[in-house]
This record gives sequence, C-alpha cells and structure tokens, in this order.
Amino acid sequence: MSTWDIYAFDWLGETLESFNELLGDSHYAYTQNFPPMNSFLDEESGELTLEFALAGFKAENLDLTISGDKLKLCGKAEAKTDERKVLKQGIRLRDFEARYGLPAGKFNSEDAKVSFKNGMLTVRLTPAAGKKPIKINIEE
Repeated sequence: MSTWDIYAFDWLGETLESFNELLGDSHYAYTQNFPPMNSFLDEESGELTLEFALAGFKAENLDLTISGDKLKLCGKAEAKTDERKVLKQGIRLRDFEARYGLPAGKFNSEDAKVSFKNGMLTVRLTPAAGKKPIKINIEE
C-alpha cells in the first residue's frame, strides 16, 4: 500500500468520523442506514415510490414529514415487556430519525399517498406539473 493510499484512507476515516459527530445521536439511524429503503421511479407516469422496512413498528408511532426537497421519517419504539430469553435478535426496535433528500421541484409532496401494511411504509409521490417524463422516439 502506497503512502497516498494510507493518506486517502486516513482522510476518508476522519471525514466520516467528523460527519457522524456532526449528525449526533439523534441521527444515528441515518448513519447506520436504518430503516432499510427501496426507491422506484415509474418511467411512464413519473411517480416516485419509496418503501421503508419497519418491522415491529406501528403506524401511530411513525411520523413522516415532507418539506420541499426533504423527507424526514421518525419512529418511536414501544418498550417491550416480553420476558422470553433472547437467543438471537436480528430485528431491533429503536427510536430513529432519518432524513432523505428528494430531487428539488420534481415531485408534488401535497399529493403524497402513504400506506403502512405488514411492516412496510410506502410513500408515493406524483411528478410536479410539467415534470412528467416525455418519451422521445429515436429514428434510424
């Protein structure tokens, strides 16, 4: 490994560390990629769909806010009173606050359709006026 490689790794590590400190504990979920998310863009309608995997959460413990090009999702975990002995815990419930950027001016957040079923929170955003994709034929 060259000196340059070591320098690049050190710089990257320091940058990530300072970024994580800047976010603080309240944004820990964001730095840990929680909750898991899928995003899909329908090329015909221009609709953006975001899916968040939130196993174990209830709809009343979730808060979703869309403001301009920012989406903020918060979840409050309920305290468990289960007395069972845990052998392996792959699904962890914890409070979280996660923020995501949306393409500025491309979607109409006032018409967002949101559903929560079987632990999946689905957010559908329609394209803003005049932002629907236009299909262009290519001639040979």
